[in-house]
Amino acid sequence: MNGGDILDTSYRFMVDDWGINSHTVDFKYRFSMGDTYLEPHLRYYMQSEADFYKRFVGESEYNNGSPTFSEASADERLSEMTAATLGLKYGMKLANGHEFSVRGEYYMQTHDGDKGYGALASQDLYPDSNAVLVQLRYS
Repeated sequence: MNGGDILDTSYRFMVDDWGINSHTVDFKYRFSMGDTYLEPHLRYYMQSEADFYKRFVGESEYNNGSPTFSEASADERLSEMTAATLGLKYGMKLANGHEFSVRGEYYMQTHDGDKGYGALASQDLYPDSNAVLVQLRYS
């Protein structure tokens, strides 16, 4: 690393009583160039689904009209998923001692799961999510 360069890496593991396990790996490297810097960013996230996550309820999950489960949610934030963020930040020190930066990131999220049955089998039950983020910062 050059003098003033900064490497920032982290790994996080999370487990909760809903049955969700998640892993996050985050990487940033700040290339110092005098009063300016470039900072690429890469983040990867994956999680398992909650114990009670159900995208849909089928006939086999009912017993004489009563569900065979006590809790259910179709909230896709509780589903099995993976996400990645790729970004770049440019910053500069200003003459007044403050800093200005601009950051751009691209976020991609995918969900995995059952393909459904009947009419659901031909539907995209787990659409991907993509987002672009642009941030201007003055501090």
